[in-house]
Amino acid sequence: MVEAVALGETGRADVALDLLRSYVGADVDRVRADVLWKNEEWQKAAEQIERMYGDTWSGSEPLPDSERFDLLRAAIGYALADDRLGLERLRTKFAAPMAGGAYSHAFDVVTGPVDGQGVEFQSIVAEAGAVDRLEAFLEEYRKLYVDGDVGPSAAATPAPNKG
Repeated sequence: MVEAVALGETGRADVALDLLRSYVGADVDRVRADVLWKNEEWQKAAEQIERMYGDTWSGSEPLPDSERFDLLRAAIGYALADDRLGLERLRTKFAAPMAGGAYSHAFDVVTGPVDGQGVEFQSIVAEAGAVDRLEAFLEEYRKLYVDGDVGPSAAATPAPNKG
């Protein structure tokens, strides 16, 4: 996982994703999304993030800020890829869970019928891009594997052999 993050940070998205191909797990999905985002593969990054949250849109629990930020990044990815269908789907599914909390206005701006070159849109994109995902990954990794009781094998597991 650490090697894939490092490869993604150095622009080697293809190698990083290939390295992760045989693993499954939420932490692996997150690294995939981050590698794609870092390498400006907006469409694929947005799709990966949307897949990560599956049907959480249908739940009644409020979304944590970290999930809200991920969904904002998915919206930005779809907007940068000029995927209006993806934006509309994301807005339809997540407008209610995103309402009233952190990033709700930004989500409305990005998923709404606003010019993608607008000043407010550009400001939101710049803020989202400024977040250091490597540092966030390392913090999560430390919490899970160093400070916690979980070993790497419990979180990231090899995918079943489809051979």
